[in-house]
Amino acid sequence: MNNKNEVLLGLSGGIDSEYSAKLLLEEGFTVIGMYINMLGKSVEGVKNVSEKLGIPLYIVDKNKEFGENVVSPFADYYQKGKTPNPCVECNRFVKIQTLWEESKRLGIPYIATGHYAKIKKIGDRYCIAKGADTKKDQSYFLWKLTEEQLKVLKFPLGDVLKETLLSKQSYGYKESQDICFIDKDYRDFLTEIGVSSSAGDFLSVDGKIVGRHNGICNYTRGQRKGLGVALGYPAFVTKIDTLTNSITLGKREDLSVRTFWVRDLNFQAIEEFSGEREFTVKTRYRATPILASVKLIDGKAKVCLSEPDSLVTPGQSAVFYDGECVAFGGEIIEEEMK
Repeated sequence: MNNKNEVLLGLSGGIDSEYSAKLLLEEGFTVIGMYINMLGKSVEGVKNVSEKLGIPLYIVDKNKEFGENVVSPFADYYQKGKTPNPCVECNRFVKIQTLWEESKRLGIPYIATGHYAKIKKIGDRYCIAKGADTKKDQSYFLWKLTEEQLKVLKFPLGDVLKETLLSKQSYGYKESQDICFIDKDYRDFLTEIGVSSSAGDFLSVDGKIVGRHNGICNYTRGQRKGLGVALGYPAFVTKIDTLTNSITLGKREDLSVRTFWVRDLNFQAIEEFSGEREFTVKTRYRATPILASVKLIDGKAKVCLSEPDSLVTPGQSAVFYDGECVAFGGEIIEEEMK
């Protein structure tokens, strides 16, 4: 293969990737489908889709890579009192990485997925930008992608509204289902794979013991339900301390954070900068962007928010936007959250 109009599309069997294939074909691309089997699932559904579209299909088994790059870190983070973001890791190290590697092997110049996001080029840098559908925009999950991946990546659904796409169901399309390695409470999943942690103390914000927890891996910052402690007011997990095996409970206002740090930075629309710059930042996928002042210090970012944010959680991603573009992203750490 060496057709400059060829594109290797991640095909899942769902409506998003199927409609992406249709759009690429309408644009004149020669589309080759690739199903990345990460969970040992049946491939009959995706075979039927490729046959209906009239495109060839490659199937690659990435169950091992998925376990190493997504499932293992997921379990490890909960044991360390952090809240993981498996979609970020999966996009970077399994989904997009596999498409990129296989496109090189097959001599295909482009890769594509059914993500609701856009690719933009600013100067000589490629970056992720927000998709047209603000409700479905998935740019938050793509901050970790590399320049090498971005320069050959296409998002056919970047300008598509999900509602418009769903109206095509009458033509035989089916709604995509979330592909996830957990179909139950994550705590049950952790138990199944042998992950556990020892019981310890629940503490009030002033350090008094107010109860017992049943293992740090069963809790996340901001959690309210399932605590089993009555404090006379709605209690939330505000801090998880692995060194003392304790969990601090407080009121909703105790979750508010104005300053936090971010590590493992990956820059897209901009280069590393000196001094102080302003961006909007999302600390969760569904979070409302907040204006933030950012300084880079010793490879980490110190973030000062313009207003309090109760969603800041160690292990989650902080994604910084310059307008509609992802400037950079990183992982929120416990250090000096206040």
